[in-house]
Amino acid sequence: MNRINPRWAGNILLVTFVVLVIFHILVIAQVVPAGMVWGGQFQGSTGSLLMVEIFALLLTVVFALFVALKLRYVYIPISGKIAQTGVWVLFAYFVLNTLGNLAAVTWTEKLVFTPITIVLAILTYRVARMK
Repeated sequence: MNRINPRWAGNILLVTFVVLVIFHILVIAQVVPAGMVWGGQFQGSTGSLLMVEIFALLLTVVFALFVALKLRYVYIPISGKIAQTGVWVLFAYFVLNTLGNLAAVTWTEKLVFTPITIVLAILTYRVARMK
């Protein structure tokens, strides 16, 4: 695990978050069909999907901010402890997301997204342990 360069891990996470931001914007703009998100299990109205996607978009931006603070790409005077705590919360999120993917109904969630969230959890762990 220590062989992974923490800055490299953080940069991969930031690129991933940028891709996710673009994806959520495409869902909000209805370019990506609703059936392709949330494991195809979303049962709400278009308005509900919009609210969920806006929340997911904002959460993704906050996650990217935590990583950017930790890597010192962004500076806020009180950022050290916030960044450290935020990155550990992000790690916990990816671990729980991995467990959720393993318990998912669809094989796509299990076979595609489980390995992705495992890799993201490992990368986040490496950034969290960065000095």
